[in-house]
Amino acid sequence: MNTRGGVFAETVLRVSIDAPIHNQNIRDVEVSMAIKFGTDGWRALIGEEYTFENVRICAQGTAADLKEQGVAAKGVRVGYDTRFRSGDVAAAAAEVFAANGIPCFLTDRAAPTPVVSYNLVTHSAGGGVVITASHNPGNYNGYKYKPA
Repeated sequence: MNTRGGVFAETVLRVSIDAPIHNQNIRDVEVSMAIKFGTDGWRALIGEEYTFENVRICAQGTAADLKEQGVAAKGVRVGYDTRFRSGDVAAAAAEVFAANGIPCFLTDRAAPTPVVSYNLVTHSAGGGVVITASHNPGNYNGYKYKPA
């Protein structure tokens, strides 16, 4: 799966997961809706398309990309904003990276996207993820992937 092309999944995303996720061993996950990355990530309505499970699927795709690019050992920086449950969602994404053996550094409080991006560069991380929907309405949240 290649997240660099702008589209993370077209219609149905199938992900093979060897790591335990949310206390379950999941081998194949099928998503019935499209998870499409736009200019700077994926955004959706909280509780509809934007769910913990879909964020975990995005994180698994990101983990696979970090491994494919050969930068997984450099780790990933994960941050979040003050939207509803963003910290919990960021922790769920971090669990996926850890389950894949990728060093993960999660902010200890809400932080603006530029702070996470700055950390990504200054610590030579393999990539970064920010849980935010930026300028979108409050009933949205999002997943931004920042490649190194």
